[in-house]
Amino acid sequence: MPIVLESALNFLHGEQLAHTDENVILALPEWGNTTHIFGQLFVTTYKLVFRVISSEENKLSIPLGSISKIEKVGRKGSKKENSYGFEVYTKNYRQYRFIYNPTKQSRKKLVECLRSLSFYNENEGVPFAFQHGQPTSFINKQSWSIYDFKKEMSRLGVPNQQWRITEINQNFEICPTYPALFSVPAECSDEDCIAASQFRSKGRMQALSWLHKNGASISRCSQPRVGFMGKRSSADENLIRNILMGTVKNKNTIHILDARPRRNAVANQAKGLGYEYDSSYPFAELEFLNIQNIHVVRESLRKICEAYSLNPENDDWLHQAEQSHWLHHVKSVLAGAIRIVRLVRSGTSVLVHCSDGWDRTAQLTSLSMLMLDPYYRTLDGIQVLIEKEWLSFGHKFARRYGHGNANHGDDQRSPVFTQFVDCLWQLTNYFPTSFEFNENFLLIVVEHVTSCLFGTFLSNCEADRLRVRVWHSSKGPIAGTVSDKTRSLWQFISEQKHKFVNALYEPSKQELNMTLSMLHLRLWAKCYSVRPEVLISREVLIWLLLIIKI
Repeated sequence: MPIVLESALNFLHGEQLAHTDENVILALPEWGNTTHIFGQLFVTTYKLVFRVISSEENKLSIPLGSISKIEKVGRKGSKKENSYGFEVYTKNYRQYRFIYNPTKQSRKKLVECLRSLSFYNENEGVPFAFQHGQPTSFINKQSWSIYDFKKEMSRLGVPNQQWRITEINQNFEICPTYPALFSVPAECSDEDCIAASQFRSKGRMQALSWLHKNGASISRCSQPRVGFMGKRSSADENLIRNILMGTVKNKNTIHILDARPRRNAVANQAKGLGYEYDSSYPFAELEFLNIQNIHVVRESLRKICEAYSLNPENDDWLHQAEQSHWLHHVKSVLAGAIRIVRLVRSGTSVLVHCSDGWDRTAQLTSLSMLMLDPYYRTLDGIQVLIEKEWLSFGHKFARRYGHGNANHGDDQRSPVFTQFVDCLWQLTNYFPTSFEFNENFLLIVVEHVTSCLFGTFLSNCEADRLRVRVWHSSKGPIAGTVSDKTRSLWQFISEQKHKFVNALYEPSKQELNMTLSMLHLRLWAKCYSVRPEVLISREVLIWLLLIIKI
């Protein structure tokens, strides 16, 4: 391939050209209208690029990992204008049509190549991150160890008289989706912990997330296995009681914050699960935070992204944006995190869970810890927080974002982590000088959750990341763990740190105290819009519309 073309397509380390088609038309939807652009289509091992011939401009560049669906349109030989080609749907709900001449061109080879590289799980292929990480000398191993569990616990003062580190899960047998090491009440033996884990969904027992200097703690778990019959577990009850007894100030009541709407928790009883009964946990106060599930979040993001494809001068844009309820869902997550902050600040320990403890639970623990602990508001600290509360504790990134999977209709896909980053962006707007990282950092994190350029978000849990696997690439099999064979996103961040630092940052040891109102929330145009510079000016209208609806 000519060096000029390689440079023009902005090739990354390890990227190669896989297929090219000439004389293709891009039907680009823009605000309800469609613009037809004549150019060339390139498939590389990392991205799909449409290049305008007349201006030599890359009009479109889509990481293959962000493609959700590829669908053929029309038939070869069709006489209907602009009817033959294929459509690409992305995971941020964008849709692009590529049109071919039905009598002179064939889409077959390019579509087959695109599907094979985008949906690598279907043919035992390899995500581009493994090619980007070769040779391994290109990988900075230290970037994979930015989060050290024992170092982080030591920073929090653990182990101490109230908390200890347990190794019961070092082989990932007690809970496959939990980290090898986590902290539990010092009074609980390993046998007690194992018994308690059997009473929690997926074995995700109570584990310490954060410890306040006043002795109050934030712990996390999954829902209990109570069912309609109200089953009990003395081990589980004692473990929660010991979390309470480890609290220095308020030893009377621990607050159990169930992220779900109450009706959803009740419905789970039919599956033998549910919520904590008052009679079994008389020392606890249960609260439901009414945060909607992964299916509601997925549909809400789809609607807001579709709204951003409309003309902002059209009243339908305002209506569809409001109908998405996206900001309402963002507000409910932030409200839950603020509730945790206020309880912990008052000296009350909290236990947080949702259904399985890897979606809404991670949102709540992360956001509350950000507000309470200034370390997590630094550029290094936010990386540690994501590694700790999301990656280590088993948020299912591969499943939620469908890495390499052609099943675009999988109902387990959901942008829960994207919603968390949106909440974080709202906090940076409310406290513009309190965060060392800037919006560019948040945007790059959202982008690479789906890109498959780095190994950071490729797996579902710590055990998955540490498992030695054999990946089949065009250059032969690649054997090793994700951290052995891929670059970390944090390596990329550290190499260009100046781009991600907030110029307004003022280091402070203060806890953040947010008064939540719809007036303080904004639609994140730079994240969801194809033309953010136009839509940002319309946000005030969205605020007014949402406020009127409340």
